[in-house]
Amino acid sequence: MLPPTVAPDAKLDNPWHPFKDQLAFDWAHYHFIELQSSESKINKGLDLWLVATLKAGSKTPLPWSSAQEVYQTIDTIQEGDAPFKTIYIKYGGTLPDNPPAWMMQTYELCTWDSRILLHHQLATTDFVDGFSTKPFCRFNHKGKHVWSDLLSADWTWEEADTIAKDKAMHGSMLVPVIAGSDKMTVSVATGHQEYHPVYQSPGNISNIAR
Repeated sequence: MLPPTVAPDAKLDNPWHPFKDQLAFDWAHYHFIELQSSESKINKGLDLWLVATLKAGSKTPLPWSSAQEVYQTIDTIQEGDAPFKTIYIKYGGTLPDNPPAWMMQTYELCTWDSRILLHHQLATTDFVDGFSTKPFCRFNHKGKHVWSDLLSADWTWEEADTIAKDKAMHGSMLVPVIAGSDKMTVSVATGHQEYHPVYQSPGNISNIAR
């Protein structure tokens, strides 16, 4: 996803990096974010841009020659110190006579460093009103024990007791990690691609805040 329409780090020689200049940034933002143009429409837009440039007598090449190059530039945007890493996965076993399509395809696994990402999530002040630093018990108006958020579970009390046995760990905080996965199909600008995102969250955040 593109960052807000403000210049990135001005300390760089090119404050619009990884885009060539402000025009390239604005053009990509307009098509990818505002219009959510399909790949074919981005290609057509580039063709019209090229024609207009040539008609004006300019020999300056466009920053991209295809929508795929636009996507590649967007994918190189780096925000923060947890860069995306892409791992390519393909079936490596023995193929049957008529292998199914999934055995022949190469899949992309795009991932962040989970530990660095967790540090960022814990430092986010947006969760300050829905964050627990230690296990707790919750009771309803009838005085009955209610289990809701993760840190209200019996398991967290047991883990906290285990940690407390080590004097070197006194003052530390239990941070369980919750992960979940789902499938989504994105048809705009990506050509009907399926994604299986894995979501991560520290268990200290309340269900409502999450």
